[in-house]
Amino acid sequence: MISNLEELKEKIDIVEVIGRFVPLKKDGVNYTCCCPFHEEKTPSFKVNPNKQIYHCFACGVGGDAIKFVQEYKRLNFQEAVQEVADLLGLELKQAGNNAIAEYFAVNAKVNDICLENLRNAPQVVKYLKNRGLSEADFEVFDIGYIPQDLARHFSLEEINKLIEIGLLYRNSNGSLFVPLHDRISFAIRNFTHKIVGFSARTHPYCNFKNSAKYINSKQSRIFHKSQLLYGISFAKRHIASSKECYVVEGFIDVIAMHKLGFKNTIATCGTAFNTQHLSAINRVCDGVRIHLCFDKDAAGEKASLKGAQMLFFQGFLDSFVAKVNAKCKDLGELLEIGTPPTFKKTAIPQYYIEESLNNLQSAKEKDNFLNDIKTHINAQKNFFQKTLLMDTLRELGIPFVSQKSVRAQENYHDLTPLALLKSCMQDENVLNLCINYLEPIEFGRFKDDFIALFRNSAKTELLQKISIDENIKPLEFKDVRFGIFEIKQRFLKWQLQQAKFKGDIEAMLRLNQTLMQLKTIKPF
Repeated sequence: MISNLEELKEKIDIVEVIGRFVPLKKDGVNYTCCCPFHEEKTPSFKVNPNKQIYHCFACGVGGDAIKFVQEYKRLNFQEAVQEVADLLGLELKQAGNNAIAEYFAVNAKVNDICLENLRNAPQVVKYLKNRGLSEADFEVFDIGYIPQDLARHFSLEEINKLIEIGLLYRNSNGSLFVPLHDRISFAIRNFTHKIVGFSARTHPYCNFKNSAKYINSKQSRIFHKSQLLYGISFAKRHIASSKECYVVEGFIDVIAMHKLGFKNTIATCGTAFNTQHLSAINRVCDGVRIHLCFDKDAAGEKASLKGAQMLFFQGFLDSFVAKVNAKCKDLGELLEIGTPPTFKKTAIPQYYIEESLNNLQSAKEKDNFLNDIKTHINAQKNFFQKTLLMDTLRELGIPFVSQKSVRAQENYHDLTPLALLKSCMQDENVLNLCINYLEPIEFGRFKDDFIALFRNSAKTELLQKISIDENIKPLEFKDVRFGIFEIKQRFLKWQLQQAKFKGDIEAMLRLNQTLMQLKTIKPF
């Protein structure tokens, strides 16, 4: 029996809980995403933080945070309550309940022992140094060496916890066995920098014949492999400041990227990049741009396509597949020679469509795929994303005309500068972007209103009106760059029309060239 269930419910933030599993996006007072309970390509799933409920307007599912976890993870009510409590770091008051903090403490002690034990393994230290790591890195990134006699450092109560989380195993004769012994250990920390488990790697100085290269801690109350991101507690500050995140394959790759200057890098813990990982990144900041940077081998190519597919349908179009330009297998090789990576980046829409077509064999398969893509584009409600997808098809030589989107574009033109001005009023970061990339004259008849914002002077009559006009929605941060691009393009077209009217051939040639150059630059 849970004695503090009502207290727990009062502390639950439904956006926080559901956002751990699916990538929620702000939509007015609500949050939205594609429903995780049925297949759909345009979001119908809404989360209301005021009422603390969710509802899908397509399939009809709904409920509170506990109900969501219960249905999403196929748990009974008691299990779902425990899961929510564990996710939020809250303690349930019931008989036999072990405080989460005790598991964190045991893992921290294991990590200290492994760090100390690494000093007694000179060959392994030399191996790691040859990979480009230093002794200082061992401490910073929690790299250790798992001893065979791990159990002797712990009390009986602690041993029971180590058995529970899979770092010890009790044989049928009662003796204790360390399944990860003699491996290099990487401590895995959660969002709040608590150690929730370990991944253990082979090396050349022990016989690991027929054994997996990496073995992770087993699933437990604090270790959920499919949700964890290695390096997230280090990277989150840099992700928030840059609004960019690199996703790589392995732990060494993460460390390599951090040491080579890309501190906004994380990796999954032995599972494919999924919506729960995307949700974890999305929690750091809105409008984050993902760079998938996997190995160049067949497995890496497959992971890139699968990740691109997810980002495509989740609406993270302002993201890339990034391939290292150097002739190396992975980022770890660059660390060995100390060379910072440079990347060839392909936008997610182009990569997903082009690579999918390359992987399909028959003309019928390709036609079906393109029909699905066109249906997805037609269903888009976001004007900027719809335009970007249409442009991507055209760049790939695939004809696509949507009269609906043409009409939407005609209506949206007058709203774009107003929406951008409203965004500037509400977010100083947006105002700074506009100041950096736009001249007041490019706002046309709204020039004086932009200047008033720029100078932080009193609001003009128009600014006062749009600040209270609910029909004018501020742009999501990820759409701001598209709005800037649209305004700049419209101003150049207006200048071109004026040059044609005056017969100014020199200006026409110059403006045509500028427009052509602008079209080749993605508004990212």
